[in-house]
Amino acid sequence: MTPEEAASEFDACARELDQAISHYRSVAAHFRQREIPRACAHVCAAQGHIQAAQKRYENWLVAHSRHSEQ
Repeated sequence: MTPEEAASEFDACARELDQAISHYRSVAAHFRQREIPRACAHVCAAQGHIQAAQKRYENWLVAHSRHSEQ
């Protein structure tokens, strides 16, 4: 993986986490409005974005491990 490819992956991770943050803000607003089902839907969406970011990071770790020196 080139440095530019790695940078692109981390940019993608950041976008996923930005989306998760947005969903968590919606969660808080919905709970304040007593809209529990809507809040829970946003919790699920936020977790999906977090898992997507983690998957990208894990893929980077695997790629990095293939090029590391022992």
